[in-house]
Amino acid sequence: MMEYEEHITFSSGHFLSEMLPEDWHEWDKEKLYEYCEDHVVEFLEGYDGKYIMDLIDGAAHATHSYVIPEKKLLVECAEHLETVCANADEDCPSRYRTKWFNPSLEDAYEFLNKISKVLKVEEKTNDWEKTNG
Repeated sequence: MMEYEEHITFSSGHFLSEMLPEDWHEWDKEKLYEYCEDHVVEFLEGYDGKYIMDLIDGAAHATHSYVIPEKKLLVECAEHLETVCANADEDCPSRYRTKWFNPSLEDAYEFLNKISKVLKVEEKTNDWEKTNG
């Protein structure tokens, strides 16, 4: 899942001819607003950088608000899968397992390892102005 700053970067592509670079959050407001004004799409030409950034932030906030509840469901699903895997591994002795059981269990554990890296991304719920004061 993406952090809030990544939602800003992604959303900027809807309003700018070039998306914000990955390090945009390290810029001061003046540099950020200037970049927005220099790379704004044609239909927004003439608007100031703060207004453009507010549009980007609004789109990012909507995306972020949609993704976070979905992330919570994915976390819950992964927790259930982990419980099922642990119980299946413990409750079914190897001599009773079919040839498909172990590969399926290994696939589930591999998936849990991959998804745990994705789900450990810090959730940020503050809007851009609050995080960049």
